[in-house]
Amino acid sequence: MNHRRVVHITSVHPALDTRIFVKECSTLARAGWDVKLLVLGASSMRKNNVEIIGIPFSGGRIQRFLKGPQRLFDAAMELDAAVYHIHDPELLPMASRLRRNGRVVIYDAHEDLPRQVAHKHYIPRWLKALAARCVEQLEDHYASRMSAIVTVTPTIVQRFRRIHPHVIEVCNYPDFEDIAMDRHELNNRTVCYVGGLTAARGIRELLEALRHADARLILAGACSPPDLLAELQQHPAWPKVDYRGFLDRDGVNQAMREAMVGLVTLRPHPGYSTAYPVKMFEYMAAGLPVLATNIPLWKAILDEAGAGTTVDISDAIGYAKAIEALLNHPTDAAKMGLAGRKAVEDRFNWTNEAEKLLHLYNGLTA
Repeated sequence: MNHRRVVHITSVHPALDTRIFVKECSTLARAGWDVKLLVLGASSMRKNNVEIIGIPFSGGRIQRFLKGPQRLFDAAMELDAAVYHIHDPELLPMASRLRRNGRVVIYDAHEDLPRQVAHKHYIPRWLKALAARCVEQLEDHYASRMSAIVTVTPTIVQRFRRIHPHVIEVCNYPDFEDIAMDRHELNNRTVCYVGGLTAARGIRELLEALRHADARLILAGACSPPDLLAELQQHPAWPKVDYRGFLDRDGVNQAMREAMVGLVTLRPHPGYSTAYPVKMFEYMAAGLPVLATNIPLWKAILDEAGAGTTVDISDAIGYAKAIEALLNHPTDAAKMGLAGRKAVEDRFNWTNEAEKLLHLYNGLTA
């Protein structure tokens, strides 16, 4: 066994995923670990001293679920690492096999999966509650067998501590090396939304508000389901939209550089109400004032930092007025942006979270 080797494994995320590669794997590599990243269906490469190993695969969601874990298991065992770190719940049975083979395995729960399942658009409404309960029982069953659990919010930490003694919170806060902060005075009446474009993330509400606002929207992200994009393009507000599709980190930084306000539009359902939106903290790191859904947790963060404001996104007129209030007062908006940046520098940053991750690894391999 290589006592300084760690293998991160994903069947769903892209090779250069922000949490997995940019933050966790790159942090471990800088700390002297020999880091391998197994990615189903990706190309192999070496970047940031991390060896990304693409596992050839083609097929849809069902094939990925049925055949992907075995291919990843075989590759993982060949690498003979000190620690294995999995990032997808569908890999938990495979991770349990690694544990039975005497391996140290960390489960990284990126989201509150049962609450997310309850709002997946492809699950029939009548089946959602039952599916969520079954998913929670299965996830708990396998997660309880892992060496440790890493997750992203206090709420999820509390949930897993019912079934496991070794659970830590490692939040998706921004890495200053990853976010551009070269802002200058703008008065271009431009706002931006960067993230997945789905109904649950409030894209319809955003366009309806834009219809009533004197504003331009930079919109970036992949659309799901794909036919939703055709619907959005027929919306009366679409001529005000600069749609840039899915962007890499440079593209995201450029979009935030051009905007006066960053938008977080997720609907207030249980899957989001206890989550920490990554983009909210990235907007703050970039010096952008934030306009977010009026979710108590998010409101408390923004109010305490003085970094933005919240709005009822179901009220299109009120939403439009909130956008214009920030655009009409650029000096006040800029002060919010600077306050958000300071809050990230002081508290909401990856440097602090990286120390937790490294401490976990050192403890598991001592």
